[in-house]
Amino acid sequence: MWKRVMERTKLVSGVNLVVTLAALVALTVETRTTFILPPFIATAATKFEDPQWRFNRTISVVSSYVLSGVLAVVTVAIGGRGILWASVVTAVAWILMILADLEHSPALLAAFLGVLERVGPLYVLHPVLVGCLLEESIHFVTTKGLSRGT
Repeated sequence: MWKRVMERTKLVSGVNLVVTLAALVALTVETRTTFILPPFIATAATKFEDPQWRFNRTISVVSSYVLSGVLAVVTVAIGGRGILWASVVTAVAWILMILADLEHSPALLAAFLGVLERVGPLYVLHPVLVGCLLEESIHFVTTKGLSRGT
């Protein structure tokens, strides 16, 4: 029985990863925001290893991305740009994530890439928040929907 449960868990993980990546790639290509795709792919990959959906993890993921996105927007607004600023902002985001007990390192790329791409305020809403919520929603649906048989 344990083997069957583990096989089902791997199936759920695989379906979640494939569906999430397909949706994110389609969305980011359509909206021409493909630069944000790497952290979302990293987030989807972390869920492949841990297929259980947990609300507190979702809050941590979304909060981490929003924090990183806001820092990128603020940095660009005050004139920060280039790889040095991107690196500093990423370090600040990392420190703030640790202090806030938010453990989701792929979100740091949202700060780094946001500064390099010189993003505006809409960056926090789209693609950062929309991408996170899409990814978390797909993870919830695939996990809860496919796990019912276990």
